[in-house]
Amino acid sequence: MLIWLFPVLASLSGQEIRSIKVIDGVKAFYMADFEGARAILQDALLNSRLGDEDLFAAHVYIAFSYMREELEPETAQMYVVKAVEIAPDVQLDAGKIPPDLFSQYMQIRQSVIGSLKIQTTPMDASAILIEPAKNRVLNIQTPGVFENLPAGTYDLLVTLTGHQSYSTTILIGSGENKEIDVFLLEKQRGFIKKYWPYGAGALAAVVVAAVVSGGDGNGSRPLPSENLPLPPNRPSKP
Repeated sequence: MLIWLFPVLASLSGQEIRSIKVIDGVKAFYMADFEGARAILQDALLNSRLGDEDLFAAHVYIAFSYMREELEPETAQMYVVKAVEIAPDVQLDAGKIPPDLFSQYMQIRQSVIGSLKIQTTPMDASAILIEPAKNRVLNIQTPGVFENLPAGTYDLLVTLTGHQSYSTTILIGSGENKEIDVFLLEKQRGFIKKYWPYGAGALAAVVVAAVVSGGDGNGSRPLPSENLPLPPNRPSKP
């Protein structure tokens, strides 16, 4: 059993355990003192100020202690779910965790973690997903997938230069893999910007045509002269 201890204490999935209480709880677990491990780790959760790495480790090893003794499977699952909610991007290292516990952990994790696949027209837009409850911000280029999403409500913002932005609220259920297609409308351009890409000559031709035809270059006609306002200081007709 001790062959698992030192690699885990050094690093848990790349996340460093800093709390002495959490380290003591993990040690107790690998010394097969499962009840003692639960007591130490639960005390750490109640009476210590822990960072996300320590919170994640404490919840995971409380769950493992229940699993190892085959006690209260619902409680074990609750602690795994809480660990995933705390640090959804953390992946356990299968080489540092007993295989049977790793398998049970992954089964629970996959049942609660979702994803959001997004495609846009045009492609290569910037998609930002915000989890307001945790101030968590994710960013990808489209097409792409937001992964490791706990169940909850997210704000989605999609932007692309020259196009109108798109925003909406997305609800992700437990273990749900959702897909969304977004069509980005092109921004309307003004008169100069509309014709400038065709060259200055084309722009001048449009202006001349507008003057000759009495229009504005967009197909509209001028007001008849009798409908025009009188110039300043012009006397009215008797």
